[in-house]
Amino acid sequence: RRLHAAAGIGSYSWPMQQPRVLALLSLCLRLASAKRCDVFNVPGRGRMCGPAAFVPAFGKCGTNAFMAFTSLHPHVKWPEQAEITFDPAVISPGELISRHSPGVLPDDPNVWMIKDPASALGGAPLVGRLLTTYPSAALFVVACDPTLLPFRWYRHYMERTITFECDGVPCPGGHSKGDPAGPADILRFVRPRGVPSLIDLYARIYPFDSNCVRDEHDEETFRQLRQMFRIGASLFGPRARCLVWDPTEPSSYLHTRQDLTVLEYVSAGYQLGESMDVFFMEGWGDQGVRYLERIHYILQLPLHGYPWVKANHFRPVYSISQMGNEVGEQLDPGRQQELSRMRLDNLSLVPVALVSLQAAVRECCAWLGILGTMPPWGTGGPPRG
Repeated sequence: RRLHAAAGIGSYSWPMQQPRVLALLSLCLRLASAKRCDVFNVPGRGRMCGPAAFVPAFGKCGTNAFMAFTSLHPHVKWPEQAEITFDPAVISPGELISRHSPGVLPDDPNVWMIKDPASALGGAPLVGRLLTTYPSAALFVVACDPTLLPFRWYRHYMERTITFECDGVPCPGGHSKGDPAGPADILRFVRPRGVPSLIDLYARIYPFDSNCVRDEHDEETFRQLRQMFRIGASLFGPRARCLVWDPTEPSSYLHTRQDLTVLEYVSAGYQLGESMDVFFMEGWGDQGVRYLERIHYILQLPLHGYPWVKANHFRPVYSISQMGNEVGEQLDPGRQQELSRMRLDNLSLVPVALVSLQAAVRECCAWLGILGTMPPWGTGGPPRG
């Protein structure tokens, strides 16, 4: 009755008010409970907390945005290293904490999280090891529009991995083999060969609607590109590069099915909404506040004290242009200018194959079945025709 009075529920009628009372009691107990902290005795450092949450994800799918927005809270800490392998089969809890913990202790108000975009491929075996080793830690999965994932990797390789190869051909402009190159060098090379833009070059690398088959002219263009440049993931390589992302090839494309990965995690023992949640990269702009509420609910950490002004209205954060964790300072002006000049910063220009759209619709329906809501593709993300 005192609980009823405190909640302002009104007259006491247990059968009628039971659900509201139990919900309020559950909230009170949760707020009073301790933070998520698996305690380990670390040699030379004493009792320390393991990570409160792990963030497995698919690369280029929004883990940097997740880290940037959550790290603004004064009691949410991240390691200095951006991506860290956390598989207990690879690194023990003591070593992980000793090398990467930002100093979170059992009796302080802080929690820490750790992310590794490549870990999503570990599937159920990895998650089983995490549950056994860190039983109180949560799991936050970061997902994104699958139709744009190949392009995000393309942009990453274009910005960060190009060097001059000069295999049997002279290097241009006084360059030597191994010198760094950039998107502008690629564009200067392909324009005389009938490729008007880097967006068009992307479409020729991934001709999904033609079953990844290129015409003779494109095959010759890519042969010459391989002679002149070296780029990450053999992006200018043979048809196999395209088949890795081909949505009509289940044997190679299933590794990008984020919904199937989440189902593996749930089957392993995580509970959606309690010890695990899913966040979409494209959803931060519209649902950023709600996302943080859900994150802090699972972390068992009050959201009070979050500096909303620094969140900058949850504007997009991309690793290609991010500098540190401060959301308001993430852009390198020179690199951003180059992205704009090469037209690589406007996702609405990215051509999307029909088979990719069909695969995205299937995955969208799968998310509806798992989460009860549709992902924000086409609303929070770039417009679709």
